[in-house]
Amino acid sequence: MIQYIHPAQLSRILSDHSGHVLALVDYGKNLKELDRDEGLTMAIDLPQRGHGQLVEMWTSPHPVSICREKDVAFAFDDDILLGSIEVSQKPHVSLEQTTLTVYQNILRSITNMGYIHLARMWNYFPLINAEENKQERYQRFCVGRHQAFSEHREEFQAILPAASAIGTYGNLFQVYFVAGKIPSAHVENPRQISAYHYPKLYGTRSPSFARGTLFTMQNTLYFFVSGTASIVGHATQHIDDPREQTVEAILNIQGLVDHANKELEKEFGQDFMLDLLKVYVRNIKDTKIVRETLEEHFGMEQPVLYLEGEMCRKDLLVEIEAIFRSKSQLKCKSGSN
Repeated sequence: MIQYIHPAQLSRILSDHSGHVLALVDYGKNLKELDRDEGLTMAIDLPQRGHGQLVEMWTSPHPVSICREKDVAFAFDDDILLGSIEVSQKPHVSLEQTTLTVYQNILRSITNMGYIHLARMWNYFPLINAEENKQERYQRFCVGRHQAFSEHREEFQAILPAASAIGTYGNLFQVYFVAGKIPSAHVENPRQISAYHYPKLYGTRSPSFARGTLFTMQNTLYFFVSGTASIVGHATQHIDDPREQTVEAILNIQGLVDHANKELEKEFGQDFMLDLLKVYVRNIKDTKIVRETLEEHFGMEQPVLYLEGEMCRKDLLVEIEAIFRSKSQLKCKSGSN
């Protein structure tokens, strides 16, 4: 289960789920000290801009084990694994090389652990739009990530997971991810060019991620939607207009989910409901209009985590990621999920 909880509830919920916590993710340094005895703990330096402060919590109905392999920490049960890694970019070492090393460690570790199928990755690092050696840092990140995946598997596009990359206010390069033993199904959006097919306009190596991933977890089929923005084809839409960029991002999410539902119907005969939203807003002043636009579409009851952060392009003002799940549990696990 993935949920957003208020910090005041944390002690009680941790007690209720003792031994079954996979991860706690704190955004904006709300928790002075995370409980290091329960699951993975990650503190991401992104201020929250919602109505209340929230903590992201992952739990399992099964006992959870914790281990570490070099720089990568893991929490896992019999089915899934959550992993995290955080490093400082060393002086005179490029972000490209830092990314390559981090991803090599991740791919080697999940292979050793036996959870070889990546479903979702979150990448957080500072100054994402700044220039480093005459190239934007996000583009350098993409080069390192591409190289790691290409070394891992020659035709790697088929295994790319859903992902996000957001610029933070901290100093660390942080990645957390979900992987499983059963293959995931990666879904592309008919409204957009696949990120890994972007033209050279966006860097020497295209971004290496899928628009969405279907993933079985705890006998439920989840759909992880990548960070989604106001992009049609490969071009940014509605420059300088936060409301219209939000609307376009929603249209992209809906188009992706509709496409996934068609694929899902062939195999399972069911569809998805929205579970959680996470929204990144570049400028604080735009938060209100982004929130109002989302509430018009999704309603007031939907759990939403609003974070202030920078997107991968300077002209993007908002990015939305989502988690959907099937409306009923699966009768059995499928190797093609």
